[in-house]
Amino acid sequence: MHIRQRLSRRTLLSASVAGLAAPWVLRGAHAAATQGISESAWAELGRRVTGGVFRHNDARHNDPRFLALTKPENLRYFNPPDRPDGPPDPDAPLAAVQPHGAKEVAAAILWARDNNCPMAPRSGGHSYAGCSTMPGGLVIHGGAMRGVRYQPDWGLLEIGGGALNGDIFDTLKTGNRTIVHGRCPAVGISAYLMGGGIGLGMREYGVGCDLVHSVELVLANGSIVRASASNEYKDLFWAVRGGGGGNLGYATRWWLRTVPADKLVAFNVTWRNGTPDIFKRLARALETSPEQTGAQMSITATKVNSPALNQITLIGQYHGPMVKLDGLLGKAFTDANEQEVLELPYWQAQEFFDLGAVPNRYQETSLFAESVSDALIDEAFARMRTLPDTDARARARLTFFLTGGRINKVAQDDTAFVHRSSQWLINPILDWPERNGNTGEHLVWQRDLHNTIAAMPGIKGSYQNFPDPELLDRHAPAYWGANLARLSKVKHAVDPGGVFTPPRHQDIPQTA
Repeated sequence: MHIRQRLSRRTLLSASVAGLAAPWVLRGAHAAATQGISESAWAELGRRVTGGVFRHNDARHNDPRFLALTKPENLRYFNPPDRPDGPPDPDAPLAAVQPHGAKEVAAAILWARDNNCPMAPRSGGHSYAGCSTMPGGLVIHGGAMRGVRYQPDWGLLEIGGGALNGDIFDTLKTGNRTIVHGRCPAVGISAYLMGGGIGLGMREYGVGCDLVHSVELVLANGSIVRASASNEYKDLFWAVRGGGGGNLGYATRWWLRTVPADKLVAFNVTWRNGTPDIFKRLARALETSPEQTGAQMSITATKVNSPALNQITLIGQYHGPMVKLDGLLGKAFTDANEQEVLELPYWQAQEFFDLGAVPNRYQETSLFAESVSDALIDEAFARMRTLPDTDARARARLTFFLTGGRINKVAQDDTAFVHRSSQWLINPILDWPERNGNTGEHLVWQRDLHNTIAAMPGIKGSYQNFPDPELLDRHAPAYWGANLARLSKVKHAVDPGGVFTPPRHQDIPQTA
């Protein structure tokens, strides 16, 4: 078996993509009202929140912690200077705070309301559309609420609202329990769960939010509530499981049911010169595999050599013995150039899958597919070979996440997460490392790829945790489908003034 160096999610693309800027992303859209916030008001915020206020870097407030608390993973939406004395970015927030607990979160929210200052809840900073930062606003950072505690008597995992995947991994590694989680340790759990939460274990146990027992939230009016399926906030509990991060309230604590962390077979397989026939063979084998199988496949396009090579990468896990996996998928691995197939304890397997967070500039879209036909696969490969060649370093990736299984055994109206009939989640990706450069052609190509797939049979909806700014007023039906009307009513009940309104069109339209 060939052992390969671990790469971050973004490293796969960032080293070779030309500088692309988004022509449809409005830059410097600060809220004018925030410019009039007085120094006495800022001082009052500092008294309300432990640790003070971290202001935007300028001649008077040059605190290096500001950048650490506000810099997103997707630098497309906030490009801070490389040096402290560099020119400020027009999309920078005004300030950040780190509340210690729900009461201080409430104080920060009420201060933002009183001072007409837009605010953004932030748990990890991984928002694909930069929704964890707010131009000209206040970032309420959950970094002081990262505690994780397992309660064995109840079988529940208690998680602070600012906890990252890595915090959860560190707590659970000593036991034999886990939750449905993603691969990157730097992902914030709150937004992950609020959007649904996909991961390699989802076909066996459901999406991440299906394991939520209850949640503590701070609402727009500053009230602190604990929502569950059996109390007065059951509608809010329904909504927060899939309603999207930053839409309904600020989550300060979660309680999740756990599942066994048993030994797994982990696999990472590559076909350097991939073909539609290879991809079809893999897709059909995975579609018929048991719920204990989790996988994602990617097609990578490049113009380094012409015509573009379509590398296929398959990553996944099987909760069962190696010999059974070989019977299920062994023939599908035929002709692979590189493969690692290892039987590992659960937490060693997660190290095998680990993806580091590398701040970069990227655009990702998504489409749920009830099926992936041969025609769709043929079209995908044909489109990937048309990647513009205006820059020889340009690359793109089309990823297919295997869904179905236990996800689809939950009724679509049991939670706000409505995507309960898919077999795949398709994810077109562009990535670029530089601030400036050739921009529009690659992004137009990506949107055309997205629209071509969207027009095919069996394609229905998009994933709210992969927010897509260009969907504009179409984002709500794409993310929430048949659940949108109920979700809108809950939104109106808990946040009639739209205090929780993520930037770039990810909010829920309200219905009284």
